[in-house]
Amino acid sequence: MPFPFSDASASKRRPVLMLTQPDHQGDFVGMPLTSQPQPAPALQLLPGPMALGGTLPLASWVKTDTVYSLSETRIIKIIRRLGDDSRTYCMQQLCLYLNRGQ
Repeated sequence: MPFPFSDASASKRRPVLMLTQPDHQGDFVGMPLTSQPQPAPALQLLPGPMALGGTLPLASWVKTDTVYSLSETRIIKIIRRLGDDSRTYCMQQLCLYLNRGQ
């Protein structure tokens, strides 16, 4: 995914975890990944092949306190698929983060 997401001319690519399927307009909700170690509750992903397909070249962390609305037309390639447990964990952590703002 090119970043910054609002600049179509950007050349820097960043991985994103798709939390939702694209809607009728092709938009989906995603969380950014980083190779910089993050504190809990970020989800750590280990490098290598995954049971559901794809390979991650470096250890990475899903930033569960950050979400973006993105267009599927910006996807360059899919490199890894997470299982339902990991995806559910990320969504639960986002809900906890949002509830802290009350």
